[in-house]
Amino acid sequence: MQKSTFNILFYVKRNAVKANGKMPIMGRITVNGEAIQFGAKTEVNPKIWDTKSGKAVGKTQEVIDVNGILESI
Repeated sequence: MQKSTFNILFYVKRNAVKANGKMPIMGRITVNGEAIQFGAKTEVNPKIWDTKSGKAVGKTQEVIDVNGILESI
């Protein structure tokens, strides 16, 4: 029996800056090497986004809200 792999990654779409200065959050799910991308239907200020961890960092309400949405996905 082959072991299956699963990974989920969130990232900001840096080439799509909104008028409010925020960037949309995208997601990528990979199962056994096959990836599918999707929009997370939320946006974030790029100053609070941590690329390495794939989530917003800080203690503001915006950070809590954004990370809550990502966690529910």
